[in-house]
Amino acid sequence: MTNQAFIDGQNLHLGTTTSRPSWKVDLVKFRNYLARKYKVEQAYYFLGMVDDTQTEMYKHIQEAGFITIFRTHNPKMTSTKKGMLTPI
Repeated sequence: MTNQAFIDGQNLHLGTTTSRPSWKVDLVKFRNYLARKYKVEQAYYFLGMVDDTQTEMYKHIQEAGFITIFRTHNPKMTSTKKGMLTPI
């Protein structure tokens, strides 16, 4: 049996940068911690829509040892806020 971790990237970012005092997560150390402490073999890092301006961030996450997963969006939802979609 292998251990897996599922990280919500937005919650991790908001939970650390909006807290007082705010701090930045070192993803390499975080990934090593998961491997050492919980024997995590695969760590998935979930992100929102792909943004072409964030390719360096995506590369950094992958180099830290995470498998990046992007949320797929329905094209009809591109300008709709989360939870505000009206039924068709």
